[in-house]
Formats: sequence, C-alpha cells, structure tokens
Amino acid sequence: TNIDVNVTPKGTGAVNMSDTILRRSMFKDTGYTYYNSNTTSALDFTNGSIQRWAPSGTVSLTTTNWPPTGNLGELFIEGINLGAATITWPTIYWITSTGATTTTFSSNGVTLQSSGTDWFLLWTRDAGTTIYGKFVR
Repeated sequence: TNIDVNVTPKGTGAVNMSDTILRRSMFKDTGYTYYNSNTTSALDFTNGSIQRWAPSGTVSLTTTNWPPTGNLGELFIEGINLGAATITWPTIYWITSTGATTTTFSSNGVTLQSSGTDWFLLWTRDAGTTIYGKFVR
C-alpha cells in the first residue's frame, strides 16, 4: 500500500507507521527515543532504540519485539552496575576484539563494572532469531 505523505503533519503525538517502509525520506535534527528500563530485564525494542538497564541480583536478560525479518533492529544499552548483578544472557553472538564471535559471554574478554556504566549494542536482521552484540568502550 502506498501512502501519500506529501502533507504537513499536525500535532505533536507519535505516528504509528506499523512497520511501514518510508522510501527516500530525509530526516533533519532527528533524535532517538531513550527509555529507562530500570531493573526490568525484559527489554522491549518498541520502548526505544536506546535503553538504560540497571539490573540487580540474579537476572535473565530477554529482548522482544524486534523489527520484522529483513529489517535491521539496533538496541543500544546503557548498562548500570552490570558487574554487581549475576546475568544470564540470551544467545547473543558477541563480536570479540579479534573479530571472532562467541556465544559465551565470559569468552568475550569484557569485565563488567560493578560500579559504573557499560555500553553495548545489540542488533538483528531476522526479528531477533539471531542477535549480534558488541561492547563499546
């Protein structure tokens, strides 16, 4: 279905495009939605592509509602005091400093901070069936 978007949008609310493809769109001064997931370990992509996560205790991270297959979904996570928690990671293909991948987090060569912020990026092209990850430091 084609939608004629040669109109001036009215109002300030969100526009739900329901995964509609925009072609040849030009964006200016565009920001990303930031969402504070706080201690919730179920990160929902639809909450925003940048999320703050501050787990405590023993947790299992899950990610849901990625874009449909054939589309790139990226989730940039600001992890607070991750080293103080015991985290069970979903199957993530972590890209190591050598360029190899590992699904074993401890083989990733990263020591999480018990008091501080760690940043990492997750992405998928198949609706979350295969998730890749990279720590950013």
